[in-house]
Amino acid sequence: MELLLTYLGKSAGLLIVFFALYYFLLRQDHSFSTNRKFLLGGLFASAILPSVQFTRTVFIEAQNSTFQIFEGDFPVSEVVPQEPVITPMQILLAIYLTGVAFMTGRMLLQLISLSKVLYSGQISKYGGINYIAVTGKMAPFSFLNFIVYNPALHSETELQHILKHEKAHVIQWHTADVLLANLNLIYQWFNPFAWLYVKILQQNLEYIADSEAVKEVPCKKEYQKVLVKISTKNFNPALTNSFYQSFIKKRIVML
Repeated sequence: MELLLTYLGKSAGLLIVFFALYYFLLRQDHSFSTNRKFLLGGLFASAILPSVQFTRTVFIEAQNSTFQIFEGDFPVSEVVPQEPVITPMQILLAIYLTGVAFMTGRMLLQLISLSKVLYSGQISKYGGINYIAVTGKMAPFSFLNFIVYNPALHSETELQHILKHEKAHVIQWHTADVLLANLNLIYQWFNPFAWLYVKILQQNLEYIADSEAVKEVPCKKEYQKVLVKISTKNFNPALTNSFYQSFIKKRIVML
């Protein structure tokens, strides 16, 4: 139990360090791809480094001892077994494992809900990407090599901008980043900075997709107008990269 607590403490501390470095030094930097590597490095470092241990073996020569113990020198007393008592450590472990089980179940339910959405619309495949046209009120989003959108909610021009954005997410495998951050959240559910880490990671992924999308549009201002126009909250499944995010103003500024 002590080893687990030590590992979790070190892991949470490392993640906080990476979060602080990004927030205070890199957040306003436009090197989005470099920032992505930094944030992913934080996830791997916080998971792996705390388990690395360095040991040193020291050999000490034993000395002969003339001290002898005779059985009759000490009184023998009967040891009475005590009833097992629940320790604070055991309570902490039970609370921690309950949180891990809850977060694991939460993620499984999110994946099940997402899979239902992915197979609820009409699928068209182009260039290895599955485009799914749905009919419900839903913000465009991507997951793995799936792009989900409702063509009835957007004009042709808006759809072109949206699909370019989501295509950037798919090509660069941004879903992997989101899944890794949420897996990290399962065992660091107690760490508030782990929740914030998911948000800043997703935010940076949106910056990357925006920067890639504007390279293919004739007018950057037109793309920014699309961001503003669709900045109304619609249903958006968890674990996805969505064209709509609550930080639209920040995305426009970073463009």
